Amino acid sequence: MKWWDQLKETTADMTVKQKVEHIVRYYWVFLLGIAIVLFGGIYVAVHVHNANQGYSLYVCFVNADRDADLGEMDRIQKAFEMKSGLAEEKKPVIFDTNFYFELNGNKTTGKQYYQKAIALIEAETADALIMDRDNLENLGRRGWLIDLNNKKTAFLLEKYPDRVITVTATIDGKEEEVPVGFDLSDCFLVTEKGIYPETCCIGLSERVPNPEAVEQLIDFLLE
Repeated sequence: MKWWDQLKETTADMTVKQKVEHIVRYYWVFLLGIAIVLFGGIYVAVHVHNANQGYSLYVCFVNADRDADLGEMDRIQKAFEMKSGLAEEKKPVIFDTNFYFELNGNKTTGKQYYQKAIALIEAETADALIMDRDNLENLGRRGWLIDLNNKKTAFLLEKYPDRVITVTATIDGKEEEVPVGFDLSDCFLVTEKGIYPETCCIGLSERVPNPEAVEQLIDFLLE
C-alpha cells in the first residue's frame, strides 16, 4: 500500500483538525524535506535569473574567511574596476562572496552554495572561482573548471606558467595532467587582507564568458 493510500485510510474518520494534527505529527520530516528542496530550488533559480543580465566579470569567492573584513571586498572591487577600466562598461563587475562549501572526493558539504556555483557556471555567468587549493583541485576533477589548454584560455598558460595547477583526469582512456587553475597564494588577499588565510587559487569556469577580464583580475591581485 502506498503511503498516500495508507494516510487516507488512517485519517478517513477524522475531522479536518485531527487530520492536520496527524499529518504534522507523523509526517513532519517528510514535509520539512519538501520545504528544503523547494526553497533551495527557488533560491538557485532566482539567483541565476538575476545573473542572466550579463556582466563584465563575475567572480565567485568560495570560503572567504568570515572573520576577515569582508567589507574590504567592496573596496577591492571598486579599485579593480577603476584600474581595469571596467568601471566604464555598462555591464557590472560582481565579486560574490556568498559561497561556503567543501569538496572532498565525491562528498560535498554546503550543497546549496555548491549548487548555486554550478548553476552560474552552467548559465555561462560565472567567469572564475577563487578558493583554497584543495577545493579548486576537487572542482577541477569534477569537470567544472575549463581545461586551460582550451583556445579561449591558452594565452593565460603562456602568461603565468609558474603558477599553473594541474589535476589528473582520464581522457580517451588515458590519464593526463590537465591545467585547471593558477596559484595566487602570494597575492594580497592572503598576505595583506587575510581573506584567505593560507592557499588562494583561481580557476576559470568551464564556460567562462570573459577570459580577458579574468586576466585583468589576476594581474590586479598580483600587484
